[in-house]
Amino acid sequence: MSSTNEGDGGAKWHRAAHVSDIEEHWPCPVDIGGTCIALYRMENGIFATSGWCTHEGAPLSDGYFDAMSATIECPLHQARFHVPTGIVLSAPASEPLRIYPVRVRAGEVYVELRDNEQS
Repeated sequence: MSSTNEGDGGAKWHRAAHVSDIEEHWPCPVDIGGTCIALYRMENGIFATSGWCTHEGAPLSDGYFDAMSATIECPLHQARFHVPTGIVLSAPASEPLRIYPVRVRAGEVYVELRDNEQS
């Protein structure tokens, strides 16, 4: 993964994937410097959230993604989240997902992480 320094507060854009790597009906897991990210492709763009459910830490890339409703359902206990905002839509999760800014340039997907967000 490549990264570029831009912005303030230690924010960096990291190449995460090529657009063609992200299927429309499946979350795409990527690792950026030890940070697990899930990428989602929808009609209105590509979105990025934390790759782990906030309830029990299950991998969201194994969950049920519904692009029409923009939701991801955890495979472990069926907590549901709104992908663009990270908001919890159903229990047992109570904490929202971390969301990350995304940009696409020349078919490449970049995710912005701050230095303190990398593991």
